[in-house]
Amino acid sequence: MKLRGTCHHDSDPVRGRSVTSELTRQDLQLIKEANLDALRTSHYPAIENLYDDADEMGVYIEAEAPFCWVNQSYDLRLAPLIVEHTAELLERDRSYPSVIIWSLVNESSWGPDFDRSHEYVQSADPTRPISAGESKDIEIATRHNPISLDRIHQIETLKTPVIWDESLCVYQGIGRDRPEIWRDPADRDYWIAPLIPIWKEVLAFRVVQGSMIWAWADDLFQVPLRGSEYGRGLTMTHTSDLQYGTARKGVVGDAPWMWWTDGVGRSRNSGIPRSCIRRSESLSSMCRSLTQDHRCGSACRTATSLRTYQN
Repeated sequence: MKLRGTCHHDSDPVRGRSVTSELTRQDLQLIKEANLDALRTSHYPAIENLYDDADEMGVYIEAEAPFCWVNQSYDLRLAPLIVEHTAELLERDRSYPSVIIWSLVNESSWGPDFDRSHEYVQSADPTRPISAGESKDIEIATRHNPISLDRIHQIETLKTPVIWDESLCVYQGIGRDRPEIWRDPADRDYWIAPLIPIWKEVLAFRVVQGSMIWAWADDLFQVPLRGSEYGRGLTMTHTSDLQYGTARKGVVGDAPWMWWTDGVGRSRNSGIPRSCIRRSESLSSMCRSLTQDHRCGSACRTATSLRTYQN
């Protein structure tokens, strides 16, 4: 079985992390319409309705504990807390048949604290394999961006199944992404081309069990009386949809599609920004090219929610 999945945040453009059951169900419906069959709850347990809807619609889940970028896992004083939160995840979600993988942590240093949580999960639920978000190769090995033919071939002799549970990333303007991606629409349209042979190799390669696209929808939202912030440092070529320029509300999130403000909600952008719209088009193209059966761009969920609130 090959997982064709995506990472999923609880994120609403107006409500932030306080998502509704209706929005969550819409996410699952769009995921199915995009010909995807799995999701990863990055990087915390999701709203409970998501699991009910996944059971109903047939979406597999890699359920992740609420630990991301942890660098204190050698501090044994934190071990009880880590095990407690992980145990609560299992207690709440173990009865959902859609949950097929437990993920202990994301992109963190691996120390004895996570050894303890790993031992707990092995004992409490021996029926499901366990991953660790590129923190350590355990029952399932995980890799994150970039995904490439070279990196796939490097793991050819690995004895552990591999999931690229952050992959095929839409350019965010962080790390080594080049500003030309934002300035030249031709580059934005071309970026899908090298991913097609990579995905074909994923399907053909015995060790790789699938991937989770990073990420499902723009993780950004409006916060009253806040200026705009950028989750991983400023990139001067970002803009976002016009709807996000609401008076007295800033835009925050992880690598958001920035709307420039000077203070609270005062735009300094004279044109109508298009890059977020182009992201939706590119993501739609990627899903269509990779799955051959795409009917709705996944990023359109954000625009739909905004229109609902405007109306």
